[in-house]
Amino acid sequence: MLLTVFVLLGLLAASLHGKVLPVILWHGMGDSAEGMGPLADAIRAAVPEALVHAVRVGKSPGDDRKRGYLDNATSQVAEVCTQLTADPALGGSPEGVTMIGFSQGGLLARALVHTCAGIRVRRLITWASPHQGIADLPPTWCARQPVWCSAARAAVRRGAYLPAVQRSIIQAAYVKDPAKLDAYLAGNLFLPVLNNERRDAAINATVRNQFARLERVVLVRHANDTVLSPRDTAWFSEPASRDGASTPVTNTTLWTRDTIGLRHLHEKGRLSFVDVPNDHMQFSIQQFLDVALLVIAPNDVKFVHQP
Repeated sequence: MLLTVFVLLGLLAASLHGKVLPVILWHGMGDSAEGMGPLADAIRAAVPEALVHAVRVGKSPGDDRKRGYLDNATSQVAEVCTQLTADPALGGSPEGVTMIGFSQGGLLARALVHTCAGIRVRRLITWASPHQGIADLPPTWCARQPVWCSAARAAVRRGAYLPAVQRSIIQAAYVKDPAKLDAYLAGNLFLPVLNNERRDAAINATVRNQFARLERVVLVRHANDTVLSPRDTAWFSEPASRDGASTPVTNTTLWTRDTIGLRHLHEKGRLSFVDVPNDHMQFSIQQFLDVALLVIAPNDVKFVHQP
């Protein structure tokens, strides 16, 4: 399987040295910690010394899936921060950790990088994640998803920026309607803060510096993604219209003002944009390992080659 790695924004560098860091997986909406099992097993098989942990919110797999829709994004990130900080193998790791987030979980993982002082994330992979938000939730959004998805979609489409919706629907936290930017900036309680977009506020240096100190960031996009609108929000491109058009990342304020440190990471050679085929979250174990092992296993650590 060929991966297109965009040289413009930095190749996966050969400068990752040292021991294998603990790996934290954060699932996307409609999934659970248990759903990360095959990926966790694949990492352990390829890198036997790797410690792999899957994030869980809720008391059961069903509750975990439900809270992927019906929850407060800011509170969920804070809850996971507390969980990970309390784990001596994760929050107590002096070397830090590698974090891999899938779809919505990638955005929440990045939020944790920005805001959680109790754990040192050194390497971050996000897989098809809505970093610059989504313009709309198309009908494909809830295909093959549980009933909670339809309930969340209906609430978001009725009023994404209403306080009650912002506090109770995860997806509302990253709806960025380009036709309603003033309402977005005033009413969205999560993404404008995370991306340092508030017009009436100075750039939050802590939010920026926590992200800018990462030693490796890999942003994965699906070439045929029909769920994210726009598809290239996975690469920090900004929604330009509801039909999936987007403004390239290098033309956004987030890049030109470097509000979160993304351009800094590029200039330091620590940022990679990776393109994989297929629709949203449609990938094989081997396709996952082709990307992940370059970050999980530094170039002086031997890993078991998969057949």
